[in-house]
Amino acid sequence: MKREAENTRRLCRLIDDSLAPFNTITELSNSIPKHTEQQLLIALSHIARQIKLWTDEDDDSDSDSDGRETPCDRGEYAVCANEDHHCLTKIVTELGSLLAVQNRYVQHIAGNILVVISEFLATSGSCYEQYIHLLGLCLELSTCNCLRILESPTRLGESNSDLLASFKALKRSLKSVNWSTVAGVISVLRKILKQLKRECDDQLLKGM
Repeated sequence: MKREAENTRRLCRLIDDSLAPFNTITELSNSIPKHTEQQLLIALSHIARQIKLWTDEDDDSDSDSDGRETPCDRGEYAVCANEDHHCLTKIVTELGSLLAVQNRYVQHIAGNILVVISEFLATSGSCYEQYIHLLGLCLELSTCNCLRILESPTRLGESNSDLLASFKALKRSLKSVNWSTVAGVISVLRKILKQLKRECDDQLLKGM
């Protein structure tokens, strides 16, 4: 459990540190100055490479043990602590906002990062289920904002304080989204589904 928590938090630190210089720019407008685009693309590429490296390291570690468990056969995921849930909300908020930026390269890499994060969390067993739930909330709220629907269909009780806090944070941050955000999240979820199907198929073949 300690290792899983550390995986989630170092992921949060990586993205927070890498994107901190650009937060104000992307919050003010979906349009980024030309001189900033290249720096942002370099930062995003660095994030993607680092997460893939961590995932490969986890894969190697699992191959040295009894074998890697996938989301297909694990059945249960680690319970996400409050701090980890906050980290994931911040990650989805920041990368989801970049899907609305008027630069297709930024949108593409931001979407790819959301996909590689899914693979990393699945491999490490860290808060995977909660992450997918947050992406679903992001899609729902983005669609509602684009359609000018004031109230989201989702209802979260006060007893689920972590999800309620995430819902409110995402709702605040996604006010300036556009249809590019909706399309980007749908694309991310489709790629994650293909990723899961491939892993499940591989697991079935190994068991035959």
